Amino acid sequence: MEMVRRKRICISHKKDVDGIVSAALFKRARDTEVILADYGDIIDHLSQLRRVDELYICDLGLNKSTWPEFYKLIQAIAKHGQVVYTDHHPMENDWRRALKKCGVIVNHSINDCAGVLSYEFLKKELPHDAHLLAAYAAITDYLDGGFLAKKIIQQQDRQFVLLEATLLSYALARRGGDEDYLKKLVSELSNMTPPHRITDVLHDASEQAERMVYLMTVVRKLGSMRKGYASICTEEPVSGLVANLLLGAFQVSAGIAYKLSPKKDTYDISLRGTEDCRCHLGEVASYAADIAGGAGGGHAKASGARIPVEHIEDFLSGVEEKLLETK
Repeated sequence: MEMVRRKRICISHKKDVDGIVSAALFKRARDTEVILADYGDIIDHLSQLRRVDELYICDLGLNKSTWPEFYKLIQAIAKHGQVVYTDHHPMENDWRRALKKCGVIVNHSINDCAGVLSYEFLKKELPHDAHLLAAYAAITDYLDGGFLAKKIIQQQDRQFVLLEATLLSYALARRGGDEDYLKKLVSELSNMTPPHRITDVLHDASEQAERMVYLMTVVRKLGSMRKGYASICTEEPVSGLVANLLLGAFQVSAGIAYKLSPKKDTYDISLRGTEDCRCHLGEVASYAADIAGGAGGGHAKASGARIPVEHIEDFLSGVEEKLLETK
């Protein structure tokens, strides 16, 4: 008798190493079809799903604007299949309870990244070298000090892991808009190929390093100081890298980089902070985005938002207001 293959899908964040690694781990362990998504199109992807036996959602944090429709779609999917939600972004307790009530397995912690949480969830089904992928995710997501990540990383040669993680991160920054390239990374990583051996990764990472040297000069010229932080409008694919450069260029504890979305009707915004930044940037992004008619959130030192183009000044003023409260 022929066995019927179960329909297994992993929807994971496409914009960073954490999401790519999570997708690779589920592809390897559960033989999933992979759909790479962003925060703004997760609802579109979910609404196109038909009967699914197993659905794994990784590194796609929720916010007030996406939650109602997300929950409605997940409720329907969970009636006929298993759903596992793996994430590390701040999450409302009511949302967690609601997901669990409809049968979703919630694999969540703000202390470790999605790649590490995915690895721990699947560890018994993965080859030994899979722990390296989890380490790459933790380092590039600035969560290498997490309870689980720390144990993984301290058992490796740190310089090797830092090198491989940076190669992957820079290659992704250089070619992240190429869907075929992203799929290749997921496939190669699922086969446990070290990043430096993946075709084009060394070359692309080197090009991105050169780009970073150029951007250091550009950021100093085009960035501007506001009360409590520095900001810049950028065309770079990964605005988080530019926000990081602002910190050193202007010797500030918080930097904001924003870029036009492909449809040119919204700005995608990245906020980054140093250890000296006393405000929780996830809370800052959420507060300012509410004022500007958008959505935002994230972690203490790294967060993001999406807001209508016409309200960018409202957002920046909201950030300024929150940061000055802690001065």
